[in-house]
Amino acid sequence: MIYLLFVLSALVGCNQFQSVPELPETSETDTLIDLSKFMPSSVLGDTILKHEYIIISYSIKYKNPEWTIYCLNKDKNNTRESVRRTNFHPDPSLPDGTAKTWDYGSSGYDRGHLVPAEDMNFNESAMNQSFYMSNISPQLPDFNRGIWKKLENSVRKLANENGQIIVITGPVFSSADSTIGDSIRVPNHFYKIIYKEAMKGKKPKALTFLIPNEKSDKPLKDYISTIRIVETLTGLNFFPNMDTTFSEELENSKELSYWNFN
Repeated sequence: MIYLLFVLSALVGCNQFQSVPELPETSETDTLIDLSKFMPSSVLGDTILKHEYIIISYSIKYKNPEWTIYCLNKDKNNTRESVRRTNFHPDPSLPDGTAKTWDYGSSGYDRGHLVPAEDMNFNESAMNQSFYMSNISPQLPDFNRGIWKKLENSVRKLANENGQIIVITGPVFSSADSTIGDSIRVPNHFYKIIYKEAMKGKKPKALTFLIPNEKSDKPLKDYISTIRIVETLTGLNFFPNMDTTFSEELENSKELSYWNFN
């Protein structure tokens, strides 16, 4: 059902993934995981960018990340260093293929992080990767600094409660999208999928948000969606290593009781 793009690197702190239901019970300890095993397919993205803490599927045509994936670990989330935010700069793996910082000048849009800088605040290398232009997409200021920031803060709280989670984030495009700068597509929505591995005999769980790229004062609960809806909108397939039965259940889940989400 799902195509696996296998990448040989990009190891970060999290638990080892295996196919469900054979997945053994795991603990809260910080072990290594190959993020490539969680990668969705790529439809628009023509370049996979493999970094130490982040993997990005990038669309040179749209000059946007198609998706980003990283692990948010409770220990790293609560052990912050005094890491300065840096300036936006080219991705060394794709120095000429991304949007440029000046493309956003006077555009009315923020340079919106898909992997938040605050989630990469555990060392300078991680922070630097979050400011690659390959991780940036046009977001309206009221969206980026409002409900999107609220969601990012909530995801960090979920990481604290769950120990460690996988976060997949991306834009949703339509044929009516506007552009800024040098043909940079402006997404109409953004999604964020939070995934937690099976632990202590429990099934894996996922929580999905789909939010319009606009100002909103609504509660985050109003934007809870499903993986299946995001797949329909984007053409992507998520969690390729998962058993079909469990995948179907996970992709249609809106279960909040697993997450203690407020």
